[in-house]
Amino acid sequence: VNLLRADKYLANQTVAKLIYNASGKVEKVRYVTDTDTDYEVLSYTNGKLTNVAHYIGGVLKGNTSLNYINLKLVSAPFTAV
Repeated sequence: VNLLRADKYLANQTVAKLIYNASGKVEKVRYVTDTDTDYEVLSYTNGKLTNVAHYIGGVLKGNTSLNYINLKLVSAPFTAV
């Protein structure tokens, strides 16, 4: 059983840098230092945030999938990798 909740671990870290894509949306969040060690990659579908991939030590540790009904966020389950 993987007890590490990468989403919660990263949420408690200090944001070092936000990286934006050409559309002006946040594409990557770097934590602690401005490196690719601890970070999250955000994915969008039709302009909506749909997935957050959580990396610790540069290794994918899990994903949070955002689910919407009628444009309202209804769940955001975390799945460990």
